[in-house]
Amino acid sequence: MIRICLVVLAVALFAYLTYRILPILLLLLIGVMLATAIEPVVTKLRRGPFSRSQGVLIVYSGIFAVLVLIGYIIIPVFVNQLGEVVNNLPNSVHGLEAWAKSIQAPVLRDQALNATTALNSFFPNAGSGSTTTPVTQAQVADAGAAALSLAEGALSVILLFVIAFYWMTERTLIKRSLVSLLPTDRGNRIRRVWDEIEVKVGGWVRGQLTLMGIVGLISAVGYFAIGVRYWPALALFIAIAEAIPLVGPYIGTVPAILVALTQPGNDGMPTLLNLGDMGGVTRAILVIIFAVLLQTVEGNVLVPRIMRNSVGISALTVIASLLIGSALAGLPGALLAVPTAGAIQVILGDLRATAEAHAIEEKRQAELVAAEVEKAAEQESAVHLILPGAEATPTDAPHLILPGTFAAAAPAGPPVAAAVSLGA
Repeated sequence: MIRICLVVLAVALFAYLTYRILPILLLLLIGVMLATAIEPVVTKLRRGPFSRSQGVLIVYSGIFAVLVLIGYIIIPVFVNQLGEVVNNLPNSVHGLEAWAKSIQAPVLRDQALNATTALNSFFPNAGSGSTTTPVTQAQVADAGAAALSLAEGALSVILLFVIAFYWMTERTLIKRSLVSLLPTDRGNRIRRVWDEIEVKVGGWVRGQLTLMGIVGLISAVGYFAIGVRYWPALALFIAIAEAIPLVGPYIGTVPAILVALTQPGNDGMPTLLNLGDMGGVTRAILVIIFAVLLQTVEGNVLVPRIMRNSVGISALTVIASLLIGSALAGLPGALLAVPTAGAIQVILGDLRATAEAHAIEEKRQAELVAAEVEKAAEQESAVHLILPGAEATPTDAPHLILPGTFAAAAPAGPPVAAAVSLGA
């Protein structure tokens, strides 16, 4: 009883410590995933005149150069447009309420008004169209908390790249040290599973980043062509939302639909071509059609080509892993849910393959034993058949003597005995 209590206490203590350091564990896991994603590029650089550390630094330099270029081009526009979105959001809600009241169908009108009422609860001044509110002490505190969160996020990104750097430079040593603690056969098995997990998860991360870039670029072009206001910010948002499997693209499309439905006038290409205002409803319908076409192309063309070497798990498993990950760790847990589920799938597949191999070997051994027993039984039950007219001698025991034969006490020369062996 005392032993059981100690085990339960140890498990509870381990669960509590894991919960307390969960953000650190998530940061380590994301760093390992980042290292796994860029490992093939570093390996190719190592084949040249560079060492592993130099290859990692070259890859990091390229990543930071791309990020700085994207930031220089997008961030000023994004910040300006985000400020406009925040300032115009109450008025947009007011316009959405006016559009809801103009719906002819009573059921749809009631549902739309309920939605606008819920939005008005978040923006009390939406109904009046007023966008100027005095700054309160709570808002100042919220701004300070936001700045602190931004600084923590920047520090986490720096630590993320540091973890990835040391993992890539010391991964082989860590793997060798852990495997050396196990027996040879089990160590080889662990090494094989480890390599397979790295291939699957690394392929998923690289494919997901590629999909995010492609979907963000296509969305920017599509929103610009339709004339949706704030199209760079909306395209960046849908690219980030693409990191969440299955539901991310739909989450990223919702703001574009709302902006297209409530914005006054055209923007983008229709403005450049001096086209007339197509109306919020028409613009929102075009955004929905564009989103459906984009998801169709992504699901049938992009994903099969880009994700061919990544983790392959069912949609139900993806949804379940997303729910579990988001419940345990929020958005970071949802982002890490699919690669974690893929790693678990690789481990379970190895266990199943090992169990099947053991079952096949045991079956083969059982068949060999059964064959040996049958062969021994055949040898023990072998008898001699004495044909009619032949003489059966005492040395031929055991005998099966057929009618018409006679037994002799000793061999008498001719006639010659004809003996045929029978198996049982």
